[in-house]
Amino acid sequence: MRGKMIGSLLWLTLLGANASCMAEDVTYNQFAYTYNTGDNTITPYGIDPVTNVLRPLNLATIYTGQKPGGFGTHPSGKFIYLVNWDSNDISMYKPDLSTGNLITLGENVPCGGEHPWSLSVDPTGKFAYVTNTDTNNIAMFSIDQTTGRLSRLHTHIYPQGIIKLDDQSNPTSMVFDASGKFSYVAEKSSNEMTIFDVNQVTGDLIPRVRKVKVGKDPRKITIKNGYLYTVNQTSNSISMFKIDPISGDLTRLNPSSIDTGPIPIFMTIEPNGKYAYVTNNGDNTISMYAIGADGVLYHLNPATVPTGALPRNIYANNTQYIYNTNMLENSITMYKIDENTGQLVPQYPSSVATGYAPEGIAFTLGK
Repeated sequence: MRGKMIGSLLWLTLLGANASCMAEDVTYNQFAYTYNTGDNTITPYGIDPVTNVLRPLNLATIYTGQKPGGFGTHPSGKFIYLVNWDSNDISMYKPDLSTGNLITLGENVPCGGEHPWSLSVDPTGKFAYVTNTDTNNIAMFSIDQTTGRLSRLHTHIYPQGIIKLDDQSNPTSMVFDASGKFSYVAEKSSNEMTIFDVNQVTGDLIPRVRKVKVGKDPRKITIKNGYLYTVNQTSNSISMFKIDPISGDLTRLNPSSIDTGPIPIFMTIEPNGKYAYVTNNGDNTISMYAIGADGVLYHLNPATVPTGALPRNIYANNTQYIYNTNMLENSITMYKIDENTGQLVPQYPSSVATGYAPEGIAFTLGK
């Protein structure tokens, strides 16, 4: 099993379409997908419009590259991208809203380095960026707004389309703030974050000289309502910051961190910004937090809920439901969020089968 311990989980908002798929007397206007690292496939689901339970769709097999490792999406919701850890390339898809199928957008594109960890699209939808953890770089791409295909971006500052980071930094998660003017990249070996100023015209990322210290082995960055959080796998903690909307600078909250369960993997914040959830790989649980008005996280009581074996990515959709993948059980566990307490209540059924060794999930929403 590869060393990469995180996937990427994402929400796709697909505008201006009516999606309808009839199966078992259910009309689906929402679909979900999980990529499976063990068999290089994507499993599609319809989302029950009443219960929000995931129901497998009977479609032809959707293939990926070798050991898929992280979803990314265009802000319009028209295109889905997936980096592949072993084949060092990017798969590109367009969701078919009439069936829930994913249409492949031609041949895969090289990722510009070795062992890509994540793909992030900037808020303008013009540029995509891939963190390549073993070659310590970020590859830049332009996005064709009609076809969705990626092409290497060559600029005056980065003529090869590659942003070289410090040796042994091993970049992982990359996110943009809400304005798209600033980007943040976690570096798991140096236990730091690099802040970039974003040129929204050319796509150039200009790194700040001074880096920000976080906990040990940061794997996932999450931003919500002007606050930034990093999940630190080795220190079993979350680092917490406030983002300056003018400068993009980070200020540590007080307290500056909070503990998780053993070996935290991924974090999501529900749409209202009141509660946060983290998967813990070491004891097969999900840590649950309330978020204060000052952005500080507080443990709920009880602080955890059990989930499947070897949990990976977790995501809260726009209807207050939580889904997380379980790599050893080949399943997705499904919960409803108690709006008053933030506690997670298992759905019925509480899980659904996936392909072999699932990691990331993508959701679509049809109008």
